[in-house]
Amino acid sequence: MKTLIVAALALLSLSPAARAESFVCSFTEPFFTLTYDTTSRKLVVSDDVMNKVKTYRETEFKIMPKGNFALVSPKGALLLSMKLTHEGSDGMGPTIYAYEATTKLIGGANNGEGGCSSSMLPNRMGEP
Repeated sequence: MKTLIVAALALLSLSPAARAESFVCSFTEPFFTLTYDTTSRKLVVSDDVMNKVKTYRETEFKIMPKGNFALVSPKGALLLSMKLTHEGSDGMGPTIYAYEATTKLIGGANNGEGGCSSSMLPNRMGEP
């Protein structure tokens, strides 16, 4: 809970430097990486196998109730949901992510479920 409060306060602060945070989300089967920066407001979706990249500009970062966060397109489409649980997983490796993530931007065996870390809440290694 303390981590959630610290993250929310930093993002809500009036100082632009304090609000800056970046997120990296990993998904497997297929292998995708999503990155988002609160300053640039760009969500970048990288297909790690096909080496293709798609960028979503002017993406809004929303703080939702109960440790939930969302990335929303300018037209209001939900692009990525994150929940702060400190139990996120990419579905394959031993890495434990701060956030559980879901997206409909990618498909595959994990149905768009993965894990995210942030510049304030990095991932950690779990049991192999």
